[in-house]
Amino acid sequence: MIYFSKPSITKKEILNVNKVLKSGILTDGFFQKKTETLIKKKINSKFIALTQSCTDALELAASLINLKPGDEVIMPSYTFTSTANAVVLKGAKPVFVDVNSSDLNIDADKIESLITKKTKAIFIVHYGGNCMNLDKVLTIKKKYKLFIVEDTAHSFLSKYKNRYAGTIGDIGVFSFHETKNLVGGQGGAISINNKKLIKRVNHLLEKGTNRINFLKN
Repeated sequence: MIYFSKPSITKKEILNVNKVLKSGILTDGFFQKKTETLIKKKINSKFIALTQSCTDALELAASLINLKPGDEVIMPSYTFTSTANAVVLKGAKPVFVDVNSSDLNIDADKIESLITKKTKAIFIVHYGGNCMNLDKVLTIKKKYKLFIVEDTAHSFLSKYKNRYAGTIGDIGVFSFHETKNLVGGQGGAISINNKKLIKRVNHLLEKGTNRINFLKN
């Protein structure tokens, strides 16, 4: 049998999982905080939090930018359903843009013509480890005062001009699904690069429990 994906599991992973189970602390424990801090330092993010999945991270991103019914969000036509679902769940409308045939990333030249007064954000997807050309998108963001959410499910540790994908827009989201290059079961993470949004994330993540001070250090 040829597996589509087969994660590498060593004795060390099994040992660490057993440590978590024996500790009786299954959330917000030592390994979670250690992983968040490691990712934060590695990609030079302002804030990192683990999530149950990249889908959860996308839905959290939609809440952080306060998407509402009537808002519009531009995104590539070629992506996983979670990208659009995070928008639809808020009552907002996905506006799809064709992708480039060369790298399957959103065609940045076609974005501006689709912007309206209702446009609130652009969700971009770095597909298959290939970072899209962000220069034009960042210019559009500044011109129209939009949020940029980077769906980096496929591209953890990819770089664009010496900056890690997921740390360039306002928010970046990652997947550690079994099929990805870094595996965490059905896990994910969110990177928040807009300081104004960091102030809001605490309540959404932990219902008031303060984890931000730890992650800033």
